[in-house]
Amino acid sequence: MLCVWVLVDPTFVSGTVCSTVLATFRHDAQLFHYAYGGFYEMGLLALMLSGTVVMKRVESPLARHHAADLQMGTILFVVPAFITQLIWRDLDPSLPSLMCHYALILALFLVRAALREQRDASGVST
Repeated sequence: MLCVWVLVDPTFVSGTVCSTVLATFRHDAQLFHYAYGGFYEMGLLALMLSGTVVMKRVESPLARHHAADLQMGTILFVVPAFITQLIWRDLDPSLPSLMCHYALILALFLVRAALREQRDASGVST
C-alpha cells in the first residue's frame, strides 16, 4: 500500500536539493513522514531480529554465517546513521541520502555472504 501511495501521490516529494554528496528531500504531508518512517524502521528492525532468530534456530553453519552477516551489516549501517542524526540535527532532511551512503556497509556484508555461498556451491571449503 505504501508503494501505491508513493506512486499515485504527486506530492510525494515536494522539493529536492542535490549537492555534491547529499540530496535533501522535502514533503509536505506529515502523515507520509510517519508512515514511511515507520515502514522503514520496522524493516530494519526485522533484518536485525531475523538474523538473531536464524542464528539461534538453524543448524547449518553456512546459514548461521549468512545470518550473522545480515545482522552485522544492518547494525553497522543503522548505528552510524543514528549517531549522525543525533549529532548533526540539521542534516535531518538529508537522512535518506546519508543512509544510502551508510548502506554501502550492509552491501559489503551481503557481498561477503554471496561469495561464501558461491564458494560453498562450488565445493570449496569456507
